[in-house]
Amino acid sequence: MTRTFRLVLVIYALSFAALSVATRLAHSPSTTLFGWWLGDYAVPCAYLALVIGSLFSKNEGHEPSTPWVIVTFGFSLSLLPVCFQDPIQKADIPFISISLACLLGYLAFSGWLYMHLRRGHISFRPSFWWSALAAGIVGSSMVLSTLFMDTTTRNPGFSQEGADTGWGIVLGRTPWVTTRVNIASLGNDIPTIPWLQHFYVPGGYIVYLLALAASVALFAWLVTVRPSIKRVDQSRALAGFVFIFSFFTFWIYTDIFWGWQSLLAEAEWLAVLATALWLCGPILALITLFPVAAGQDYALGLRIFLLLQVPIGAFNYLMLGNVVGLDMPGLAVLMVGLQLESWACIGLLALMTGQNQTEPLSDSHEHERRLRASSDRVARQTGC
Repeated sequence: MTRTFRLVLVIYALSFAALSVATRLAHSPSTTLFGWWLGDYAVPCAYLALVIGSLFSKNEGHEPSTPWVIVTFGFSLSLLPVCFQDPIQKADIPFISISLACLLGYLAFSGWLYMHLRRGHISFRPSFWWSALAAGIVGSSMVLSTLFMDTTTRNPGFSQEGADTGWGIVLGRTPWVTTRVNIASLGNDIPTIPWLQHFYVPGGYIVYLLALAASVALFAWLVTVRPSIKRVDQSRALAGFVFIFSFFTFWIYTDIFWGWQSLLAEAEWLAVLATALWLCGPILALITLFPVAAGQDYALGLRIFLLLQVPIGAFNYLMLGNVVGLDMPGLAVLMVGLQLESWACIGLLALMTGQNQTEPLSDSHEHERRLRASSDRVARQTGC
């Protein structure tokens, strides 16, 4: 991380924390500052831990040390109490089960992938190869299936009778859900802060259309390269897919996260600050993903990206049962599908890096013989 990036990250984290405190005081002025569950401050605290870890880090690129990474994941996990406080989820065991399973699974796999990227590569194993391919294909199928699922709502008040499919979004019949329910609006047809509403109109619609197109391309590419490791290794498309799906996933997480904060529209200055944070998050993500798109050393950038995504991603998975309860299962499927696509592409990219550090393989059915031969040569050299 450059000095400028760390400075922006510090401002982002401090502003996030200040916004959380100011929002709670504005809505509960008689409540003491520390009288709420830790989950109310989990997301800003996770970002503060990330900032403190980077400021005092002696690692390459000022990457936070392992203890601070654990603290970041710990604050994200502390969102769990919110799951039992939400009025929609707390009375319905299936919704709670969905949220808990998705949150724990997301944090577990994000941590696993982060640690493997910290090693610089993922050792080649046929099980991981096929799992990554399967995850990419399943993720693409999930994203495309949202065309036929209730993904948005016709009514700003989240009426369960007003949901519409992804085709409704594509055809312009129904707007993207955060077009009406966002920081500038309390869910009314007339925005609470009209001039701020313009920031929320095009983004979700455009990203959704691009995500559908990219998912078609990824599905076709994975099916085409499936039998051959060499074709994946020689393809330049993989780095592009990592950049595209990682950014789209982060954008959707950010957009939906701030959509839940629509009560901020009651105070204009809070809404303006929240909008600035909403725009800043994807910009930070783009900076960390740039080395991947530029064909540079990607490992550090992807690790920082994963850490940036963990707090806001954890919040969205915590609320996944709530999304389903609001009759928008397609939106939940979209988030999971995009995440699977992102993880699959990152895993394949790391796998190819690990492969190139040993010996190039020409085809998947030859990997065991060649890997065993390479291991034998290393053992003989060590013995000498």
